[in-house]
Amino acid sequence: MHEVARAAAGDAGGVYADIDPIVVDLGCRMVRDPPQVLYHPQVLDLIDFGEPVAVLAGLVFGFVGDAAAPARILRRISENLVTGSYLVMSRIGPDPAPPGRLRQQRALELCAQAEMPVTVRSRDQIAGLLPAACDLVAAGVVPVTAWHPDPEDADDLPQWAVLAAVAYTR
Repeated sequence: MHEVARAAAGDAGGVYADIDPIVVDLGCRMVRDPPQVLYHPQVLDLIDFGEPVAVLAGLVFGFVGDAAAPARILRRISENLVTGSYLVMSRIGPDPAPPGRLRQQRALELCAQAEMPVTVRSRDQIAGLLPAACDLVAAGVVPVTAWHPDPEDADDLPQWAVLAAVAYTR
């Protein structure tokens, strides 16, 4: 992520908070208390929240079940962003093909056994998680392969099992 950002703006920085064991502590804090992470001194040394920023919420919210109120978490994150910021998320969506659904079910069972249950959500459910202060960009919630595909991949089938949403704050 930071390599792409730096290619566009040489002084761009990035902070990672994810489910990876190396950063799971920071990721858990982000889920529990977004301002605690967003306004951590080390984060503020890198990111000026007085300017538009992008928060990339990758697949991490797939590991946030309904009981943890993911829409509330995303709203709390967006409340700390200025107008013109972006909130980007990708999520596991239901695979439309029977063989894909079977593979997906096996993977979900493995995640649950590892005490990392994954919540699969439809396009409408993913859109419903986005805060009211955010508007989806024109594409809406689409397969990740639909976001600016490489020309040589134009004939590939959409990967409906991973959906992406990009929204901007107003």
